[in-house]
Amino acid sequence: MGRYSILEPLSVEKKFHICLTALNFFSGLNYKDVCKIIDKKTEENVIRPMSIINFLQYLEKTILFPDAWRYQQVISNLMRKMENAGKEGVGFLGNCFYFLKEITDKQKKGKYWLALAIGADFLEYILSPNIVQITGKNKYGDVHAGSGVFISPKIILTCAHVLDDMKIDEAQFINEQEIRVVKHKSHPQIDVGFIEIESSYSPDEHQVVFADPKILDEVYVMGFPKIPFTREATLIIQKGEINATNATSLDGNEVFFFSAIARPGNSGGPIVSIDGHLVGIVTKDFYAKTSETENDKKTILPFYAGIPTSEIVRALKELDENIILPLENYE
Repeated sequence: MGRYSILEPLSVEKKFHICLTALNFFSGLNYKDVCKIIDKKTEENVIRPMSIINFLQYLEKTILFPDAWRYQQVISNLMRKMENAGKEGVGFLGNCFYFLKEITDKQKKGKYWLALAIGADFLEYILSPNIVQITGKNKYGDVHAGSGVFISPKIILTCAHVLDDMKIDEAQFINEQEIRVVKHKSHPQIDVGFIEIESSYSPDEHQVVFADPKILDEVYVMGFPKIPFTREATLIIQKGEINATNATSLDGNEVFFFSAIARPGNSGGPIVSIDGHLVGIVTKDFYAKTSETENDKKTILPFYAGIPTSEIVRALKELDENIILPLENYE
């Protein structure tokens, strides 16, 4: 006799869909509509918590997930992660709970906070369409590249040195789509710049949201470092944590430090916290030389640095007041 339960992990897209459905299902605002669908009796002016069993019934009856009962173990684990991400309630399956988490208006729109429940691969799934490789040629005529992130349909945020170290290609290719560069501008002091493209590019309905970095937050560095012996650009993601939030470089720039590895080509790429906020962009590394080794060479250890949100806001305001960074205001 075969196993009834399907233990195969759900795809990121399927987990995202189930989480969005759960947010609506367990909300008291939808109580009567949900009860009608699953044939659950209601009482006048009374809202009772729902169980995972009720949720599985709902998924089956609405044909959103016909095999929901066979995936009950996987779905229950996903709901536990959602609870740990901030949902209040007690128990699963036999017990019941409400969805009571309060989130900001920006979080409602972006849904990035669900990475706390779905996992870091969700950040790659939902953010990758917004992250781009910026190409050009350096002063020697060699192919050069950096990274950037869309902050609006026509504006790509990146580092100033990415723009200054090469002549930007007029035609950039993003997700196999050609876009034309109208202009680009870099800040003279802060390592921040932007590229404006000709036609609106809307890769994702879930707009990125920026917030300031917090010490020891789990973060992910995303970008397109150069990889030898490969044919195309590949989005690389490195995991780390924030090690310092307020350092000043010798040239007067405010930076923060993180432990995730950043390589040449990562510059301008986003640094994302596990709760889905972009906390900054990758800038140049800071190098420290250790003592002499046995081979009479010096070992060089990098400190990976980022430009924090507050500095990005200041730089963009000075570069172009019409560019508004999507910023978390916690309202």
